[in-house]
Amino acid sequence: MGLFKADPPEAPDPQATAAAQGTLNKETANYNNILNRYDTFTPYGAQTWEISGYDPVTQAPLYQQYIDLSPEAQATVDQNITNARDLSKVQNEFLQNARTTLANPVDLSDVPEYQYNIGTGDYATQTKQAQDALYGKQTAILDPQYTQFEDKLNTKLANQGINLGTEAYDRAINNYARQRDFAYGNARNDAILGGYNVQNQAFNQDVTKNNAFNSAIDKTLGKLFAANNQPLNQYAALTTGSQVNVPQFQSTQTSNLPPIDIASMINNKYQGDLGAYNASVSGSNNLLGSLASIALGAATGGLGGAALGGIGGGTLGGNAGGTFGKYFSY
Repeated sequence: MGLFKADPPEAPDPQATAAAQGTLNKETANYNNILNRYDTFTPYGAQTWEISGYDPVTQAPLYQQYIDLSPEAQATVDQNITNARDLSKVQNEFLQNARTTLANPVDLSDVPEYQYNIGTGDYATQTKQAQDALYGKQTAILDPQYTQFEDKLNTKLANQGINLGTEAYDRAINNYARQRDFAYGNARNDAILGGYNVQNQAFNQDVTKNNAFNSAIDKTLGKLFAANNQPLNQYAALTTGSQVNVPQFQSTQTSNLPPIDIASMINNKYQGDLGAYNASVSGSNNLLGSLASIALGAATGGLGGAALGGIGGGTLGGNAGGTFGKYFSY
C-alpha cells in the first residue's frame, strides 16, 4: 500500500551528468583554442595556424604554427646567422689564444724587486760633515773679527790705565768673552740645524729615487700583464657581443570562455524539485492530521456523537470517505 499517489523526483544520474559536463568542457576548450589561434600579418611576415591532426585519445585538434618571413626580413635573418657563424669561428681562435695564455703564466724573472731600503744610508756621517762645514764657515768669519776686537780692547784698556788684574780689566774681558761665546754658540747651533737640513734633503732624495725605481717596476709589470690579458679581453669582448635577432611577432592577448557548469545546474534543478515535493508532503500530512482528529471526536462523542451519526452521519461519512479516498489507496 502506498501512502501518496505522487512520486518523489528522480535523482540525476552521476555518470550521465559527468558525461554531459565532460562533453561541454571539451567543446569549450576547442572554442577557446580557435578563439586564441588567429593568423597575424605584419611587415616582417605572417604567423598562421593550421590543424595538423587530432589527439588519438581525446580527439582534441592538434595545431601547428607557421611563421613565414618577408624576403627582406628573411635576408636579414640569414645574414645574421652567417655573421654569427663567422663570429663563432673568430671566438674559437681567440679562445685558443686565451687557453695558451692561461697555460703560460707571466714571466717575472727579469723584473727587479721593489726597493724598501729607505733610511739605510750613512746619514750620520753626512750630517756631521755638513755641521762641521757650516761651523767652519761661520768661524772663518768670527775668528778674525774677535781677534781684532780683543786687540782693540787691550789697547783701549792700556790707554785708559786699566792694568791686568784689576777689577775693571776683568770686567771688560769678561764682557768680551760673553759676546764671543754667544756669537760662537749661535754659529754652532746654526751649523747643527743646517746639518739636519742636509740630512732631510738626503733622505728625501733617497725617497724620490726609490719611488722612481718602484714606479718603473709598476710600468714594466703593467705592460707584461696587459700583453698577457689581451687575448682574454678580446675573447670576452666577442662573447659578450650582440646575438642573432629574429623578427618578433607581438604576443596575442588570450581570451578564454569559461565552461558552463552543467553539473551544478542539473543538481540545482533536482534540489528545487525535491524541495517542492517535500513541501507538498508536509502540507498533505497536516491536512490528514486535521481530518483524523475530526473523525476521532465524532466516534467518541457519546449521545451527541450518536445524534451526530444519525442526523449527519451520511454527510460526514460521505465527506470523510471522499476526502480520505484522495490520499489512501487499498
